[in-house]
Amino acid sequence: MPCPGEPALELAAEYPREIRGLILESGSANPGRLLRRFSVPAAGNGLENPERARVERIRSINLPVLVIHGEYDSLIPVSHAIDFYEKVGSKDKELVIIPGAGHNDIMLIGREQYFSALREFVFRHARQGAANQ
Repeated sequence: MPCPGEPALELAAEYPREIRGLILESGSANPGRLLRRFSVPAAGNGLENPERARVERIRSINLPVLVIHGEYDSLIPVSHAIDFYEKVGSKDKELVIIPGAGHNDIMLIGREQYFSALREFVFRHARQGAANQ
């Protein structure tokens, strides 16, 4: 069972030279916590201890990172975003919590803050990438 954001995390960890940054929206740094939340049995399906490997993977990410999450996300609590932000290895990282937003209304509730954060992150790192070429 892949965790939300898993493909993006794998790409960021495996191809840091090809990618200029990682944007994680409403994701989770802890698949074990999600599995327990949704009562998915971990035993027997290779998910007994997914946290240790995942944390090491997250710490290995040194790309610029933008984490966006809704304050009232009931599917993946904001604590998961904070946990990811604290664990990611990047020194160039930003956490944006959209006040009043849940999981599926994050762009609607926080339209200006959401798109402003995206725009600033993309433009800043696109310029840096172009200067380094």
